Amino acid sequence: MSSAPGSNRSMASPLCVVLRGCRNLLAVDGMQTNNNVHCEVFLIEKDGRPRAPKFKTRSIKATANPMYNLRCDFGTPSFDVVGGLVVSIRHTGGLGLKSCDLGEVVLTPADLLDMKLQSNTDGWYDVVATPDMASKGLVNRPLGQARLVLDESTERPTSTSMDDPAPLPPQASLTNNNNIAMMAKLSTRAFSTCDVHHDPHFELSMLTKFAKLYPQRGQTWFAISSAWVMQWLSFVTDASNDTLFPGEVSNMELVDDELEGGFLQIRPDVALISDFRLIDGDTWKLYKAWYGGGPTISVRIPDAIPSVSGWMKSMKLKDVAMIVAS
Repeated sequence: MSSAPGSNRSMASPLCVVLRGCRNLLAVDGMQTNNNVHCEVFLIEKDGRPRAPKFKTRSIKATANPMYNLRCDFGTPSFDVVGGLVVSIRHTGGLGLKSCDLGEVVLTPADLLDMKLQSNTDGWYDVVATPDMASKGLVNRPLGQARLVLDESTERPTSTSMDDPAPLPPQASLTNNNNIAMMAKLSTRAFSTCDVHHDPHFELSMLTKFAKLYPQRGQTWFAISSAWVMQWLSFVTDASNDTLFPGEVSNMELVDDELEGGFLQIRPDVALISDFRLIDGDTWKLYKAWYGGGPTISVRIPDAIPSVSGWMKSMKLKDVAMIVAS
């Protein structure tokens, strides 16, 4: 994959997460009351070495469900050189019990960027075995979860609230005068992915600059396959250039295999976040210009709803979406 001039610039972005807590952690010696749990949160290099700073919680005694609210501000790291974020969960020794690993959460740069680009910034992440735990046969058993929140309180609220966020300040739009030349350039591109030059740094910077983070009442947003978005995020954040090219936008996995009256229909079982994401119109235009594919699936946010976030959590894509000819 060739690089355009200037594509070797690092993709830096503010990163601040809050470790809310953990649940259903491994019980030390079979008893949850033995647990004295503390966590460390840090970034790692591509080769796995920890990066400073490292944030550490206090130890919470006698529970497998500790809560912390530890704020971890990593400044403005370059996502193309960071290997990921780790939450290391350990039992603090005492009362005759040795210190030991309880597992870890490892988020890749693509996972972190997915948190920043999507409105779902608050979630539970599976705890996996550390190499030492794996050597003791603790791989194929539940190890609990950790709750992480992306702290962007100066930009918008997290999705823990069912209330609507305050209106976002005006953002740059792809249709602003300063960007007419960019849109003209995009509109002349063939939609065949073979004909489009891909500069991962440029694509990521464009999405970071123009993507809107939260829908408002009355707006039309677009559904896109979560699997394709995650593959694209891996593609644009992999400094080694070894990640597979995502190919055309593959929304057909959201569509039912059987036609209804000769028309495509949305599958009834697809779910927000796990199967699809909602993105704004400018973001959809960029993806279509760069990668082609489809089909285009539009979703209009209703006007008469008490809460946009509450509506998003309960809506069924099949009931609210429209497959648009494009």
